[in-house]
Amino acid sequence: MSSTDSFQDRFSELSPEKNQVQANHNAHVADHLFRTSKLNANDWVITISYYSIIHLFEYFLKTKCPILKFKGKEAKVSSLNEIIAKFCDTGSSQKHVIRQKIVEENYPLIGQAWKFLSKGSYNARYNCYLVSKEIAQTSLDYLNKVRGFFKEK
Repeated sequence: MSSTDSFQDRFSELSPEKNQVQANHNAHVADHLFRTSKLNANDWVITISYYSIIHLFEYFLKTKCPILKFKGKEAKVSSLNEIIAKFCDTGSSQKHVIRQKIVEENYPLIGQAWKFLSKGSYNARYNCYLVSKEIAQTSLDYLNKVRGFFKEK
């Protein structure tokens, strides 16, 4: 197991309350950076927004235990690790990809927002992509869309 896998496993095993607190914290930090930073921190706005929705999704799984469809199967799940155990080949390490596909297949109303934040976060972190103020605003709009969606569920 790589150190990244170990970190992601611990990430997925947080209590629902910690996921919720971290999701809210990340959302507030992203908004604060966007509104008050004198620096161009838009790359962090999109990255923090993405990690906020991950925590929201983890909280949702742990508290609602939804029935999800993936790869032609259907199961009631309460964590990403359980999704991987029920739907994926053993040893899958592409947790961000799996999470995104689960969202796109089961929650199409937020699929586009999820994909935008995922891709934008990846580009900001690994491709040194400069994020414009408009893209950062869209990121916050999508973050709020996903937050509203899971709040209603």
